[in-house]
Amino acid sequence: MSTQLQIDANRLNSQKSTGPVTSEGKTRSSQNALKSGLDSESLFIRGEDPEQFRQLQNEYADRFQPATPDERFQLDLILRNEWLLRRVMRVEAQLWNFYTAQSSTESEQVALGEAFAKASSIFMRLQRRTAQLERGYQEAYAELMRLQAERQEAENIAEPADLASFLTSARTNPVRPSALVATHTVPPGRDHANLALRL
Repeated sequence: MSTQLQIDANRLNSQKSTGPVTSEGKTRSSQNALKSGLDSESLFIRGEDPEQFRQLQNEYADRFQPATPDERFQLDLILRNEWLLRRVMRVEAQLWNFYTAQSSTESEQVALGEAFAKASSIFMRLQRRTAQLERGYQEAYAELMRLQAERQEAENIAEPADLASFLTSARTNPVRPSALVATHTVPPGRDHANLALRL
């Protein structure tokens, strides 16, 4: 169980790691994601807006505020998987439009079924790709959460300056020796004299 001094030290440390407070600091931290490898033009295909991707980068950077290369890498994976999932959704819509337009029947009721029958292997491959991207997103998200929790825990350990204030506080508010003595019960069949000799 934590002592009151440890709890106070943790509270003091937690106030130091709340992220940027000023608008300048927030602006600077929002650019963290732009230092990653996911800002190249080769990431985009015809019809995709690089500005939308940069907006998504900034939203994720503001939300997670990665502070280490490992955290930025996991955030890059999250971004990449989300961006590709968006692309795959557009691909699926276009495939349905393409195959229903080629339908040999005029009936709207069977056009989707006919389209699926013609291109079921393509839709199945697309579904596997979707599942792969979703799994990649979830794994990167879980790893980012683990890394950030690990970093937060490390930051909450008392720093030397906090240790000095802890020691000062301990000198001014010493713990009475009687408070440190543990109370023991004597097991049945033992006398107090023998127990005292063993302690």
